[in-house]
Amino acid sequence: MSEAIRIAIGAPLSGNAAALGAEMKQAIELAVEEQNADGGIAGFPVMVEGADDRGKVETGRQVADDFCNRPDLLGVVGHYNSNVTIAAAEIYAAHDVPMITPIASDTALTERSLPNVFRFTNRDDQTGAAIARHLHDAMGKRRAVLVETETMYGHSMGIAFSRAFLSLGGRIAERRTVREGSRDFDPLIASLRADFD
Repeated sequence: MSEAIRIAIGAPLSGNAAALGAEMKQAIELAVEEQNADGGIAGFPVMVEGADDRGKVETGRQVADDFCNRPDLLGVVGHYNSNVTIAAAEIYAAHDVPMITPIASDTALTERSLPNVFRFTNRDDQTGAAIARHLHDAMGKRRAVLVETETMYGHSMGIAFSRAFLSLGGRIAERRTVREGSRDFDPLIASLRADFD
């Protein structure tokens, strides 16, 4: 086992999503450790290295450029945030570098049919519709308040939920946004009207 299969991880290891990026990186490292304990892949050990995209599009592009300039890297696992992943995917596609994304869920990622992009999670439109169906059909809710984060993910999920809930005959009583990382929702809750389920 002299040569190694090298893969890269692009994730937010600092910034608002740092804890989530660290969890993603640790999960990948654990999977690689287990695979190596079982003999690697075709007898070759797998090695991983991570880079911090900070959850920012421009940094994600730079990380993708750096990875693509490394001929020893077989592929990339990443990124976490959909907007970063979408931007980085273009760069990987231009260099024929395979990218597996375990969590980026925006529909735009795979709608472009890039041959090197593989997603292992559900899409926002499917998740939003499933939540709407559950609230409407299983819980009997007809009037909802939609609170979304001021992020691409929050906006995408908000649109998906709204479309599905309205198509089922539900009503969006109010739509609000919160900043990413917000923890105190008491003022928001106190300001809501009472005309929702």
